[in-house]
Amino acid sequence: MVEMTDRLKWLTARECQILVHLMDGKDVQEVAVAEFISIATTRSHVRSILVKLGVNTQHGAVAYAYQATHHRHTPVDRHLVKV
Repeated sequence: MVEMTDRLKWLTARECQILVHLMDGKDVQEVAVAEFISIATTRSHVRSILVKLGVNTQHGAVAYAYQATHHRHTPVDRHLVKV
């Protein structure tokens, strides 16, 4: 069985940046503006994140990231999601 933190390691550096923005409560449009990329590109990154983490929604991806770091008994470890 794959550990939760292992799935986070499957994300590219760009996907990790996108995930951190989602964890900060930003929506797709806000992420696109912050990263200087199109909304379509942002959505593509989000879809890839969802597939790699095995979740169906952006909220699911955020919850997954928090749970993956929480089970290590540490606060949210942003460097785990390669910012």
